[in-house]
Formats: sequence, structure tokens, C-alpha cells
Amino acid sequence: MKVCMILPSLAKKGPNQVAYDIIVNLLKSNIHIEFKVYYFDEVSDCTLSFPCITQKISFWDNVDLGYFDLVHSHMLKPDLYVCRMKLFNRYKFVSLSTLHQKDYVNLTYDYNSKLKAFLASLLWRVGLSQHDHLIYLSQSMKNYYKYKHLFNNTRSSIVFNGRSFAKKDLRNVSSVSMSSTYFNIVTACLLTQRKGVEQIIFALPAIPNVVFHIIGDGKEKKYLQAIASVLGVDERVVFHGFTENVENILLSSDAFVLPSRAEGFPLALLEAASLNLPCICSRIDVTVEVFSENEVSFFNLDEEDSIRNAINKVMSSPEKYKYNLNQKYRNCLTSEIMANNYFKTYIQLVSN
Repeated sequence: MKVCMILPSLAKKGPNQVAYDIIVNLLKSNIHIEFKVYYFDEVSDCTLSFPCITQKISFWDNVDLGYFDLVHSHMLKPDLYVCRMKLFNRYKFVSLSTLHQKDYVNLTYDYNSKLKAFLASLLWRVGLSQHDHLIYLSQSMKNYYKYKHLFNNTRSSIVFNGRSFAKKDLRNVSSVSMSSTYFNIVTACLLTQRKGVEQIIFALPAIPNVVFHIIGDGKEKKYLQAIASVLGVDERVVFHGFTENVENILLSSDAFVLPSRAEGFPLALLEAASLNLPCICSRIDVTVEVFSENEVSFFNLDEEDSIRNAINKVMSSPEKYKYNLNQKYRNCLTSEIMANNYFKTYIQLVSN
């Protein structure tokens, strides 16, 4: 089977990471499959090293996609490229797309404009209409798109994201020094409004025994630093910036927190679960669908009392949350399980 992946770039970001994990796991499973990755944009650092041929293309290049049994695209530009190739080229091919986010919801945060988000979402849905199959990350995401009417919702399936760390990587991880007198919580994300990191900082004055570690960078960083300073908790908010090895900070922390206002499927939470960390997360549709109250400690968005209570629950019963979440992770949410579920879809599409 010959499969082509089309990505926005090779940057170490969620959608590209999913594609990378699919390729890595299917290639090492001794399945007779050949991959090639096409991408559009170069990035200077934090890139993924794919174990197959990668090639940079422009949106107007006419790649012979008919050579492949299956074309799998991720995100807006690749989806539009597939649409263009299907409408205006002689090549015939079977395609699928993974929808990594709720278009209008996420784009509203990205563009900070409802009009731009609406127009981009409309264009994206036109692109998706040409695909033979769509993969949603959750039932809640499928429900979101159900009434959008620009494509047939029955040509679809649901595949949960999965994430795994290689054992050899974990053996080489050195811990980060953190004060044992505090309960250290950590998050890892691009610092944007959608990630909701400020909620945790606002709650810190009421929980003086907690230090909040933030891995990542972004346009909200200065705002977050200003909030911490005004509230007098700047000594208990540690900004680590971007780091190649997130896991060394995770392994030194007491708990992971996901304060997002919207998510496609939280890969960072899966990474924390794989490292046996208890997790505190916002009560949004995808987290409620995938996890139970016994697996993670939920809080309501923008409710400081709820955030404090969620953190206190994990502080009082860390082993319970560690065990239950890790069991869910091992049974449902590893990258191997995800890749196998994608392969089943590949086989179905190629057979048809």
C-alpha cells in the first residue's frame, strides 16, 4: 500500500505529530506499506524527522497523487490542495482528511476575528467536500460538524488521538529541580487565548502551596507575566519557554493541568498520562467525552473556586488519579492503538 501524507509543514505541532506517529508505528509493525510526506512551509527549528521521504511543494505544484493508493491530508492548506487536485487535474485518487479542530471555534481565537474565522471555515468546508472520507477525533467533534451541510457526514469515522514516548527516550531523561515544599503543576502549550492558561494564574492567590510551571511560548506570554506580577504570584509562576524535551519537566512535576477553552484532542494531556502524571483539566466537550471523573479532576471554565477544588482533589488523592488515568491511556490512547485504527480505515478505503 502506498500512502501520501500532506502537511502544512514539518513543525513539531499537534496535527503533524499525529501524522508522524501514524507513519512511525505502521512502518515498525512490519505492514507492507510505503509512505511519502509532502509539505508546504519550512520552519527553522523544532521539526519532526520523518522515517520516510519528505518533499517540499508549493500549492500550485501538480504532484502525481494518482501514484498513491491513498492520500491523507491534515489541516486547511493541505485539504484545499487536495480539493484543487481533484477538481482541476487528471489524477484520480482516494483521499481522506483528519479534522484536528472545530474550524470556526479555533479560527476565531487564531484570527481574533469572527468574520475571518467564518470565511476561512467556509472555504475549508468546501475543500473537505471533495474528500472520500473524514476522520474526527471525537464524537463531540463529529456532532459539531453534523449540521454544517457542506459535506456528507456519513463518510466518516472517529479515531481518538494517541501519544507515546519511546522507552529509550525516558531512560535518558534527567529531572528538573523543583521545590518539594510546593505542589508543582505544569502545562505545555502554545500560549494563546484559546489555551486558557490565565485561569490557573488567577486561582493561585487562593492556593499558596502551588507552583505553576508553563512550558511553551506565544503571543499571550507578556499578558500572563503581567497578571502574575499584579496578583503577586510571579515567584510561583515559572515560564520555561519552548524545550525539545518536555518530558524532563513533566517527570519532575506533581500534576499536569489542561486549562483549554477548546481542543480538538489534547495531545499534551496524553503525554502526561503516558508518564503517569495525575491530570487536572477544564470541563469541555472532548475531555468529558474521553475521560471520567475518576480519571481526571475537572474544573469549570473561569471559576476560581472550581479550579482550586480540582487541584485540591489531586493533591489529596494523587495515586488514584495516576492509576485510573494511566489505565485509560494504556487501553485506549497510545500511539500504537491510534495508528492501528487508522490502518483499519486505510484498508477499508483501499478495498472499496
